[in-house]
Amino acid sequence: MKTSLGRIWSALGLGTTLVIAVALAVTCLSSLVFLRASVAQAAAGVTNAVASGEIYVLPKGATLADPWTKSPADRGYLHSELTEVILGVKGVSSALALFAGSVILEDAQGQPITARLAPTIGYGVHETSPGGYQYLEGALPSKPSEVALEFSTARLTGLAVGDTTRLVDGGAELSVTVSGIVRYDQELGGTSLVLMDHITALAWFSPTGMVPAFAISPTASQSADDVIKALRVKLGNEVVILTGDQARKQALRELDRYYLEVWAIGLGVIIAIFFLVGSAIYTIIATRARTWAAQFATLEALGATSRQLRTSAVMRGLWDGLVGSLIGLVAGFGLSLIVRLIGGSAGLDLPLGLP
Repeated sequence: MKTSLGRIWSALGLGTTLVIAVALAVTCLSSLVFLRASVAQAAAGVTNAVASGEIYVLPKGATLADPWTKSPADRGYLHSELTEVILGVKGVSSALALFAGSVILEDAQGQPITARLAPTIGYGVHETSPGGYQYLEGALPSKPSEVALEFSTARLTGLAVGDTTRLVDGGAELSVTVSGIVRYDQELGGTSLVLMDHITALAWFSPTGMVPAFAISPTASQSADDVIKALRVKLGNEVVILTGDQARKQALRELDRYYLEVWAIGLGVIIAIFFLVGSAIYTIIATRARTWAAQFATLEALGATSRQLRTSAVMRGLWDGLVGSLIGLVAGFGLSLIVRLIGGSAGLDLPLGLP
């Protein structure tokens, strides 16, 4: 009978470990998929919002997603002096070098909005900048002491047109006045967006004059395809020239690939944790099984029947499972609330359940 009980407890221990491992796997995999989709969607929203030009000139091997997927040292750059060359091409109405980077923005109380999951992006704009946004109030910044804020950023910080605040980038600080508030058609996934005047953005993000890309607008009498052909003749094969749609699709593919790699690394870590947790759970159950087997052997010697012992074993297992399930439900719901609050601080409206 003792051997039979030992087998029962061993099977229960192994079965319980497998059930817990599968439940953890499903939960963690679902969370990883959801987080990957959320972050990739945020990055894609910002890319689509600020990259609304008709034509783009980029270095070879570069995409508009590089600020999200590559460190500054690994990105490709073009010199801003190329602007004059591009403007000399027939059919080009405007050529704007893109300047963008991470900044720290202070809210209405003078506190930096750094305790957030999503970044704060400073973006240089000009009167010839591609659209993609609509004015809600005020105007674009026209001098170094002015910035415009995206609507959700203004709401988060409590800043309005005419308010003063500060921008920080590394060791540089700049006192600015909010000149306008705009709204983009794209969801920014909690990312704070600060629109700076073009000259200030150049000084902050590209002090050497090297830029990641150029946004180009053709004249009304020229099609984008004709201008691209003329640009390729003028600039040669040292750069990549794409329509706005091509550049945005390329960037979205790169973002999807990048976050898939991040997800795969996270999955590997989770699998390793499963093995460690499963081993620990099985060891605990096996230890308890040996203790209970000894207790049941004593009960058997005192006259307990095999049926009574099996019933007791099952009831103990059910009781432990019920208590563990209730604790898991409460802890899981509490954890989901914490994650939702953290996501809310980043501007993400996360559901309590899986999407």
